[in-house]
Amino acid sequence: MKKFVLLFCTIWIISNLIAQHNIVIQSGATISTSNNAVIVFNDCNLDNASNNVSFSNSLLTENGNINTNIGGTGMLDFKQITINKPGATLKMVGDLTIQDKLIFQTGFVDLNNHILNLAPLALLIDEKSTGRLIGDNGGFASINVLMNNPNLQNPGNLGLSVTSSADMGTVSILRGHKIQTQGGSPFSIKRNYAIESSNGENFNGLLRFAYFDDELAGIDESVLQIWSSIDAANWINEGYTAKDETQNYLESSNINSLSWFTMSNPTPGIKSDPVFDYRVNKDLNKTKQILFDAKAIPNPCIQNEPAWIELTASHEVKGIIQLINPMGEIVNTQPFQTKIGYEKFLLSTQDLIKGMYFVKVTLNTGNVKNLKLQIQ
Repeated sequence: MKKFVLLFCTIWIISNLIAQHNIVIQSGATISTSNNAVIVFNDCNLDNASNNVSFSNSLLTENGNINTNIGGTGMLDFKQITINKPGATLKMVGDLTIQDKLIFQTGFVDLNNHILNLAPLALLIDEKSTGRLIGDNGGFASINVLMNNPNLQNPGNLGLSVTSSADMGTVSILRGHKIQTQGGSPFSIKRNYAIESSNGENFNGLLRFAYFDDELAGIDESVLQIWSSIDAANWINEGYTAKDETQNYLESSNINSLSWFTMSNPTPGIKSDPVFDYRVNKDLNKTKQILFDAKAIPNPCIQNEPAWIELTASHEVKGIIQLINPMGEIVNTQPFQTKIGYEKFLLSTQDLIKGMYFVKVTLNTGNVKNLKLQIQ
């Protein structure tokens, strides 16, 4: 408690001496707070270089009308953060964890190619046009929750609502705000989602995708369609079964596979026919009945040291391993051919920055396994 009181006093003194100021936590420093400890930053940057810092009991309020940064090389977690920055932005310069609530009074949180981790019961509160998540440079808000017979369950208030009569196990949802590309050209609104289930990618139910008018990126809202992708690069038009332009959502009960999703107009231009390819893969998958699993080891792995993808397959099949960075860009593609049983494939992480990456293992039968890989 003593350390927290000293920290709070330091923040107060600096905020009264200069307009733009910095709180720097040096490597090796140890800080913890009492339950519901209140911290207020007025136009203040927080730079944390220590992994011995925990604000998981703290209620942080970010005030002011100057753009500020939060993060650093050390881990940061807060019980609650309130954003009160009229017309200004709190930019993440490191990954951040929220245990309870991220409250938007006014102002923006820029993901800035980093991960905003939400605890299973954490929520985004009162997002609106003047206060919300943004992320033109990439990054994601992320949550993992249990879903059993969900009815418009909207984990974290991230805007992806799920209805299904199935036990979906542990469901992982990502939300990003970088415009997606098709054939090398930008084509989507400024919002995308990824969803995967520990019980497999097959889905029977309803998915509802929310958005803000400010995220339309010049696309006519009246013609928005849902698009899906297995690699966040080649997109398939899924249409929609219902929409509401007042409440800003599209939904579909015809989606039968969990993957990446975004929204765009009906015909942004496609070089090939991915719908046909997708259906062929699904038919092959049904006839072959491939039993297939994959995992990344070690996880987390050390920067510039190799990782391995362990594959187990019931048939001899070919495929590709794709490493995708937090911006949704494919940074490494490796073809492979499996034998029956267990094999390991080397995955190079040379020259990659630290952070959360996504590994997509795709068989030529259409089977897909999505993994997460943390590089430290």
